Amino acid sequence: MPRVIEKTSEAFDRINDRLSMAFMFKALEPTERKMVVDAMEEKTYEVGQAVINQGEDGDVLYVVDQGELDCFKQFNEGEDAKHLKVYYPGESFGELALLYNAPRAATIKAKTNSVLFALDRDTFNHIVKDASQKNATSTTNFYPKWSCWLKWTVTKENKSRTRYKEETSHRANTSSRKARRRTSSTC
Repeated sequence: MPRVIEKTSEAFDRINDRLSMAFMFKALEPTERKMVVDAMEEKTYEVGQAVINQGEDGDVLYVVDQGELDCFKQFNEGEDAKHLKVYYPGESFGELALLYNAPRAATIKAKTNSVLFALDRDTFNHIVKDASQKNATSTTNFYPKWSCWLKWTVTKENKSRTRYKEETSHRANTSSRKARRRTSSTC
């Protein structure tokens, strides 16, 4: 059973609104979304404060409610970290450490005073990860079936359609790969 953190109805609505903006939470059923909102905890960070540090163990995913956060990654030891992106309200980060049980891939620091919603590893793994995998599987399963159907129908036509068949089939497979890539972030 996921944890439940008490919150006001206003806080519940704010979290729910932010989750509707974050890609990885769109596959959740209403009951799953409620469990996620119940489990989220509000955290505040001041300008310059680190939220996560590259190389540390990660046990929390964050969704930005207010503020902006900078993402930095050090690619080689001894080099300065490179600025990769700015996170804005509605975006999430930290899922890679939870998905792959790996150290944090980047450092995230508050660019402005920020309010984040934190989701623990257990709730993420039991609800969000399972829902995301189901969604990715259904997307992946759809395209190969459609691609095979297209090949069969075009083959029944004439040779001038062969080129069309291959290009469309390639687009379907490319779309499937893009859909899988969208489930993870840079940081």
